[in-house]
Amino acid sequence: MSNNRKKPVVLVVDDEFSFHNNLVFSFGEYNLISVYKLDSAYPILEAVNLDLVILDVELDSNEVRRYRGVQLLEEIKAQRPELPVVIVTSHQGRKDYPQKLCFDKAD
Repeated sequence: MSNNRKKPVVLVVDDEFSFHNNLVFSFGEYNLISVYKLDSAYPILEAVNLDLVILDVELDSNEVRRYRGVQLLEEIKAQRPELPVVIVTSHQGRKDYPQKLCFDKAD
């Protein structure tokens, strides 16, 4: 008996190559689309019917661009509020995320 169910499509936006590799092994039954830069994520968000986004909120290490991932999250929620987004970061001890991520009490 064949399984004709569509594999869920997951967009991974993270600048850590090892993180992408770990997800490939962990999420074998999903169609993973991996991008390492935010600018690469925008065309995919517009063109592909995604089921989930895994997003690093601190893609850029310099202080000026640190929260570009949060900006992308805000845009995703404005355009596709039903799309689930999992937020990840490898930076420990950040205490300002709750304020930066709570832009809408309905989310």
